[in-house]
Amino acid sequence: MIGKLATRVLLFGGSAIAMAQPAVTVKSLIDEEPRVYLVPPTSPEFAKAVAASPYDIVRQVPPLYPYSAAMVNDTDQDAFAYAVSWKGNDAAGKEISHTFETGSVYTLPFAPSDIRAHSVGVLLPRMGGADVVASRRPEKVQEALGKQLAYLNRYRSMTVTLDVVLFRDGLAVGPDPGHCIPRWKARPDATREIAELVRGKTDAEAKAGLEAIVSEALKRPGAHLAGGGAASTYEEAIVLERAHVANTELAFMKLNGEAELSAFKARTKDLAFPQVHRLKLNRQEEQK
Repeated sequence: MIGKLATRVLLFGGSAIAMAQPAVTVKSLIDEEPRVYLVPPTSPEFAKAVAASPYDIVRQVPPLYPYSAAMVNDTDQDAFAYAVSWKGNDAAGKEISHTFETGSVYTLPFAPSDIRAHSVGVLLPRMGGADVVASRRPEKVQEALGKQLAYLNRYRSMTVTLDVVLFRDGLAVGPDPGHCIPRWKARPDATREIAELVRGKTDAEAKAGLEAIVSEALKRPGAHLAGGGAASTYEEAIVLERAHVANTELAFMKLNGEAELSAFKARTKDLAFPQVHRLKLNRQEEQK
């Protein structure tokens, strides 16, 4: 627990904004792997993570620290993706909830790991219609920071939870209330399937096969080509992810011409696609 409700004054562009800081609880929901967990911003690990962060933006936004946490990964595997939730209530008792799902999984298996083995990463809140982390220019950072703090000021209590983690070897742990694991599994599976589809094909054959996948996916109610971000089951996610990967490659083929298909084959030829999976046995079964 981080303190009681307190009020502080911050300056943005010369204007004073009174901010009521809620009582914040930080906890982890990862029972299967106790070596990955959250620590509060008052912890020594958080301060060390801020100082060591490869992202300068982390050191530019101290006003967000009271609403943040640090993720400790003391396993031998890099943490490839994760989901963190901020939940609480406003002054009227209305529930406020926001979940951030790391974006690196959407480039599986191409992206680097987000939080490496035996390291600590800072998790800043990313909500309120503005994302400080995604801001680039200093004036945009301050603008986004002001909007985020105004949004966070609505909270009168807050719990930050680590909901699910995906490791480099494909192991996924955590209760996963937001259904991230089916989407995380679908993306590399879809990339693998598309790579196998175009292997050995001519441009014309590959193009026809990719167009057929997109066309078939668009026949489904509510279908889109933006990937499986809204899917809650693997069956739904894999269809959307196949269509997304196929449509993206079609766009690159149109943009880059004949060289693109060969480039895609080369990019995917020797990739070690992770098999996203859960632990097969729960603790009761392991004890038998």
